[in-house]
Amino acid sequence: MKFIANHDWYPSEQSKMLYLVSRLKGKAYSTIAHGINRDGTIKFPTADDILVALEQAFADVDECNAARRQILTIKQGTKETSSHISDWYEVALKTGLSDNALINHLYDSLHPAIVAQIQNRTMLRQQMPTDLSSYLVEVRHIDAVLRSSNPSYTKIKSTPSIFHPLISPINSTNTQTLDDPMDLSAAKTVSSTIWTTKDAAAHRIPRNEAEKAAKRSYCFENNLCSWCYDPGHRARICAEARWNKGKTRSQDNKTIVEEEKA
Repeated sequence: MKFIANHDWYPSEQSKMLYLVSRLKGKAYSTIAHGINRDGTIKFPTADDILVALEQAFADVDECNAARRQILTIKQGTKETSSHISDWYEVALKTGLSDNALINHLYDSLHPAIVAQIQNRTMLRQQMPTDLSSYLVEVRHIDAVLRSSNPSYTKIKSTPSIFHPLISPINSTNTQTLDDPMDLSAAKTVSSTIWTTKDAAAHRIPRNEAEKAAKRSYCFENNLCSWCYDPGHRARICAEARWNKGKTRSQDNKTIVEEEKA
């Protein structure tokens, strides 16, 4: 930038290189010292060649793999969604992964309240976008709706057992009546919407939408796959899930190999 703004100060390539070398110290200077003659003249063809040598010496030569490791650790926690997406996307750009793989990583990083609403859309057969840009737009929309009712929702760490959809099913009606506090049948109905360790151990199949939501909540809170109940991965990349049948399995044989961009 200095060369561009003050181009008349450095009319020749040699003058640019002399200025650049004069600003280097320590290891940076030692890195390019082999290209400087005893009389002070510089053997590098151009100033850009000096910059390339410095970049090769000090830049992260394994930036892609470093970004892939880092993206696994990024979690929204109690951060604002806009701030989280900005930080996450900066790392995502360096990974070289496909949109599908990045969407999986983003999903796993989001606040439980946002994840709950995405799961609701799945239950209501409202598909989320499959390209990253559109997916981010939908996540921001969900965030805006959640903030409209509770501006500080990201500060809440707990996840409710029953998810409340942002968009209700068409033509749905609520026939629930007030229960007698001593009515044991009512107590049984309430308990059916809470997924327990016993349900998970038995691999019990949910009988209704409320139980499906409770199961998803239980698995999310305990870092379990909602398909096979194994820890450490989500159902969308589970090797045992029917939608991943025939796909290449990873070395642990529990998940599928995520696609990468060409």
